[in-house]
Amino acid sequence: MEGIENPNGVAKFQRGNELLVVCNVNKKPLEATLGADLIYYNEPLESFVLVQYKMLQESGSGEPMYRPDAQLRDEIDRMLKVPIGAFNGDPLSWRLHPSACFLKLCDPPKQNTSPEQLLRGMYLPLAYLDVIEKSKHQGKGPRKGTVLGTDTVTRFLTNGLFVKLVRGGWIGSYAATSADLRNIVHAQYDADHSVTVAAQRTISAWGLPELRARPSKRV
Repeated sequence: MEGIENPNGVAKFQRGNELLVVCNVNKKPLEATLGADLIYYNEPLESFVLVQYKMLQESGSGEPMYRPDAQLRDEIDRMLKVPIGAFNGDPLSWRLHPSACFLKLCDPPKQNTSPEQLLRGMYLPLAYLDVIEKSKHQGKGPRKGTVLGTDTVTRFLTNGLFVKLVRGGWIGSYAATSADLRNIVHAQYDADHSVTVAAQRTISAWGLPELRARPSKRV
């Protein structure tokens, strides 16, 4: 998508009649927040997806790893309270899985990484994460504790696949409204999380004039 000039700090991207608006909601310095969340709101298909971000840590064994801790447990409990709605029979509302919450384990950032580039990483649906933690073989370190990384988890969603599934409404809640989104953002904000909201909508639905794209940035 082509980046659009914005003087107010809200990022906008356009492709044809499709508009993506991204903003951050945070009341504390990033180093003081409990975690980072992304809430993606797909208004045409009435779904939302919530992603909890964690950074993989360098390890002596090779690939970066992440060891779940008590903070993640608390965050997962909070995410599991997110309403997913009920299937209403509309084909546009059908999902591969009615889960709206995912964990993304990001590769450590590198100095030459472009700020517009999506950080590499692995996406794990929360239900799948639960299965991994109960497995005797997947997601296990040398001492059989839960250790997550590309060396220990065979299957995961890549950036490209995840973006396609979200964009097409194949994953996410069954139904969502702006009121649902507002309540979820408030809950994350009150939990001292940095919340990034990405809302997808058609330009005609926003009621906006034709926007001038800036070809220097793509997402």
